[in-house]
Amino acid sequence: MTRRARLKALIKKAADGRLQYSDSFADPLKLLAALDDRKMEGIVSKKTDQPYTSGKNRGWVKVKWREANAGRWELFQRK
Repeated sequence: MTRRARLKALIKKAADGRLQYSDSFADPLKLLAALDDRKMEGIVSKKTDQPYTSGKNRGWVKVKWREANAGRWELFQRK
């Protein structure tokens, strides 16, 4: 079982609405739409080619979307 599959199973087993699993998003607009749909505060992300390591990792980035971009979502929807 892959690390992602184990993580998904653990989150499901926890049955805690504060924890949510998501697949990778190649399209940033789809990612922002998913955040908006789920009323999520933000995301934690890493580069796709970076391996997972436990503990503190400077390669992981936490972005509080709602806090940082209140009222700006419509700008991202424009083409």
